[in-house]
Amino acid sequence: MPYALVLLLIAGGCSLFETRSAEPPDGAVTGVFMQPDRADVVLDNLVNAIENLNTQNYLRNLHPDLFEYNPSLPALESNPELWARWSRDEEQLYFNNLRAAAENTTGHQLRLSNISSESISVSEQQIVADYSLTLIHNRANVGVPTSITGRFVLVLESGEDGLWSIVRWSDVGAGQSFSWSDLRASFLVD
Repeated sequence: MPYALVLLLIAGGCSLFETRSAEPPDGAVTGVFMQPDRADVVLDNLVNAIENLNTQNYLRNLHPDLFEYNPSLPALESNPELWARWSRDEEQLYFNNLRAAAENTTGHQLRLSNISSESISVSEQQIVADYSLTLIHNRANVGVPTSITGRFVLVLESGEDGLWSIVRWSDVGAGQSFSWSDLRASFLVD
């Protein structure tokens, strides 16, 4: 029997040529991102990105060039220098650090209620909503809560491609309680 045939039979017996289930690449992200051809789809994508702590999908909700963040008043007053330079880059850094601090945990959730929408123009829309954010992370023991509530105002814009994204995010917070702005500041550093 030729050697090639023997090797083929041996290799076939050890399942060398069988297909296997695909493995996700390191740092794989999960979650659904729907094409934001309507402003309300951006909210759905935001909810999904939070639930899955998917940085890529989270950032896809934010306009790549025009994104502007306005923190809650207490957060602004406590650290005006931090917010003066806040951009999409800081959003990415905070979200990546949050994701790392929440590694191997589940139960992340963003609930939006009392949602109102107003057209500013044909290509701009303002959405106001109350938020209830639950993020299970490893910094609860240093005073960073896992559940926060507040209110935000989003201004969304439709680009030339007809897709919507957030150009301005203003956190109203909920009085003096810990807000989404405080969460951002807490996770800006690793």
